Amino acid sequence: MTSAARSWRWTAAAFVTTALVLFPFYWMVTTALRKESSVFAYPPNLLPTDLSPGLLLAVLWKTDVVRWLLNTAFIAGTATFIVLPIAAISAYALARQASRVVSLTALLIVVTQMMPPALLLVPYFVMFRELGLLDTYTALIIANVAWAAPVSAWLMKSAFQSVPVDLESAALVDGCSRMGAFFRISVPLALPGIAATTVFAFISAWDEYLFARTFVSNSAYWVVSVGLGSFTGDYSTSWQQIMAVATLSTLPPAILFLFVQRAFVDGIASGGLKG
Repeated sequence: MTSAARSWRWTAAAFVTTALVLFPFYWMVTTALRKESSVFAYPPNLLPTDLSPGLLLAVLWKTDVVRWLLNTAFIAGTATFIVLPIAAISAYALARQASRVVSLTALLIVVTQMMPPALLLVPYFVMFRELGLLDTYTALIIANVAWAAPVSAWLMKSAFQSVPVDLESAALVDGCSRMGAFFRISVPLALPGIAATTVFAFISAWDEYLFARTFVSNSAYWVVSVGLGSFTGDYSTSWQQIMAVATLSTLPPAILFLFVQRAFVDGIASGGLKG
């Protein structure tokens, strides 16, 4: 087989794979923009012509989706802001300290991720109830930080391992403190892995549902994942509104990824997401 033929086959395979991956998103957006009556048309219209942006905008005015998005952005942003320094310092210690205790700690971090989040619901609920944190942003931020920080530290560990130790040693010889070498040498060189971990932490908090549904009952503190569930009724489900809110909820993570995609790809290529 010639190289041109192999190239054509790989291109075709990539095109088909991309189409399969993007089709659910295409269907979600078109469903959000079409009338409710045409959502269940049979046979389904893959190329609808009755799309109207007004239907998507109507959801912004008729529902509390703006409040849900703001709540989610605040919780996810704050949790990510707290997770990053905790994970970075922990990952640096795991990468630079070689001992049985450190190796055991790294293993325990991986083991904790094998547990389903549902196991934490009861102890978290009791703790938050005793502290008076139910129906607050604080409860959701703490829960998301506690869940994302260990795995974020594990993801960052390889990023700091890729930083040459000689550079830090040279900085220490020149009079730089250990923390100074960490912030001036290690952190800038590990930025691709840190960016990849930032995306993970943010999306993990953005998409979280179990904690948000359990610890918050006041609709004023709902996040978008809980708000989506409110459109499901006992006798009917507004799929057009569900798809509209789902479309709006995918925009912030997509925008974040666009800003950090170069660093994200570099982080994967340099081993920033390897265990």
